[in-house]
Amino acid sequence: KNITATVVLEKQMRMGIMSDKEKFDFEKVVLDDFKATIVKSTLKDIFNADKEGKGHSTKSTRGRGVYALFYENELMKIGRAITGSGIFTRMSQYYRQKDGKLDYIDDTNKDKIVVWYFNLVNAKDCWAAEKYLQAKAYYAGEKMEWDDEVSSNS
Repeated sequence: KNITATVVLEKQMRMGIMSDKEKFDFEKVVLDDFKATIVKSTLKDIFNADKEGKGHSTKSTRGRGVYALFYENELMKIGRAITGSGIFTRMSQYYRQKDGKLDYIDDTNKDKIVVWYFNLVNAKDCWAAEKYLQAKAYYAGEKMEWDDEVSSNS
């Protein structure tokens, strides 16, 4: 866990800079705090399967980055993708339900999951951005039920 991000947010809330009643807006926070543009897609579209069912990355999905998973308009998880082909590798693991990644995704919901992501070059920046966004979302009241680190602290 990123203690620094948590401490900063707690201080901001005490000083009145950020209210714990403020609704978390992933896109706005990313734009304001990271000056990055969000790519909005679906888990299925990122997997980008051919006729044989094999997934294919695109230029955007090959990069490292931070993502948010939404299901039925609820923020379920904020994570980072830094290995292999970045966003594509992580979303492929989820879509194919491989490597024990995110047991909450299955054949009944995988085609309904919306993914918002932005790219960062450095793996350490991805880690810091993930923890920062998780902390902001948590303090705004997001449950993020698919994120075991965050939801287990409820």
